[in-house]
Amino acid sequence: MNGPNIRHTAVRNQSTHREELRGVAHAFTPDVTAKIYHILHENERAGRVLWHGGAIPSDEIWIKVCGDKDGGAFKMAFQIINTPNPNAVHSTCVFSCFEAKDSTTNLHIALDRFDKMASLHWKDYKLRIFLTGDYEFLCKMCGLSGASGKCPCPFCLITNDGLQSLLSKRKPKRKTWAPRSLQLLQKDNERWQEGI
Repeated sequence: MNGPNIRHTAVRNQSTHREELRGVAHAFTPDVTAKIYHILHENERAGRVLWHGGAIPSDEIWIKVCGDKDGGAFKMAFQIINTPNPNAVHSTCVFSCFEAKDSTTNLHIALDRFDKMASLHWKDYKLRIFLTGDYEFLCKMCGLSGASGKCPCPFCLITNDGLQSLLSKRKPKRKTWAPRSLQLLQKDNERWQEGI
């Protein structure tokens, strides 16, 4: 990891209670893709690339991208799931860390070296990326306003009214809501930018 470098991040001004850009120390991995390939190569050489008994399709490598704000530092990391202990500390690679909150602006800064991952392959394997984190982090990553939004779930399109109805009736009856997709998120973002 490189650093500390000075990056402009959004920091809340305590007197005005507004976000402003300030330089803070930022440690980061300069080439996240190369780091992932290196870890995969090392695991392959040691015979530790696996598919967990068929739980992962044999033509895919799964990568979990995590975001966490602990204390004053915001960290983003990845874990390669196709390893014997994917959730172990030694399997976690932090690729961006700085002292600031996990605002949308700061998420862009943390992810600026990670933007090519969605279309990458390693050897003959497709890389599949999964986001993990707390509800607030997932909402920010999906461009959602949170629990008060019209469709507050980062995974499906259940409406807030539909969620309240489910909670109040407490019936075992299940209704399926359409899952969210990157294409849908892109379309919603375009409509939002156009003011529709």
